[in-house]
Amino acid sequence: MSLIQVRPVLFSLGRWKVYSYGTALALSFLLGTWLVVRQVRRRGEPVEWVYDLALLVAVSAVAGARLLFVLLNWGDYAAHPAEIWHLTAGGLSMHGGFAAAFLAGLWFTRRRRLNPWAVADLAAPPAALGTAVTRVGCFLNGCCYGLPAPPPWGMDACYLHDTLRYPVQLYESGLAFLLFLGLWRNREHRHFPGYLMFSFAGWYSVIRFAVEFLRDGPRLWPPLTLAQVASLAIAAVAFALMLLLDRRWAHSAAARGEGRGQ
Repeated sequence: MSLIQVRPVLFSLGRWKVYSYGTALALSFLLGTWLVVRQVRRRGEPVEWVYDLALLVAVSAVAGARLLFVLLNWGDYAAHPAEIWHLTAGGLSMHGGFAAAFLAGLWFTRRRRLNPWAVADLAAPPAALGTAVTRVGCFLNGCCYGLPAPPPWGMDACYLHDTLRYPVQLYESGLAFLLFLGLWRNREHRHFPGYLMFSFAGWYSVIRFAVEFLRDGPRLWPPLTLAQVASLAIAAVAFALMLLLDRRWAHSAAARGEGRGQ
């Protein structure tokens, strides 16, 4: 028996059910907010704006993630539109959530006259950690499951309980946690503002591209899924911009007679 198993409902309190996916999602936002607050406080800056931004990002990310998932699976929801609001069963697109969160953060920082790219750097490590936590919730919920797999690779990782499958949710969780450690270690980087966020976008896309090979689902252009095509595009743009902007930042610093990133 596995130490960790599909368990959509963590526990019940009378008529109230506490769902594993929602709990993981909430925990990811709480941890992310705490990490950003910690960094801002270490700089001796006020932290009130962090809580406002965290609430906006949380709502935007869930809304964007659900919207994209529904659009990509409209055939399943057209006949039963009420299911669109049934979030306890999962059904969120990471790409949609990240995009909506980024746009909401960009609007917020400009409204508050904050440097959007500096704030993005603060949010990049928490975004990776949040992904790691959320994917554990996916496993417990039995969604986003992998292809059928033989022992010892296969686990009961699908809500259907039909066959043993690759626990791709845990694979992605572990890789996202490693990405978090790398980003957190480099949070005091001397590159251009926004470097960490571009790093997160690029490397998470690489992770998602790799994991998708073992994930069950329709193939857009066999053997690639739509998520893999999107991940390739995002990774290419992110890494290209990193090289271009880092080179410009280094030249600009040299022209001012400063050290790299100072």
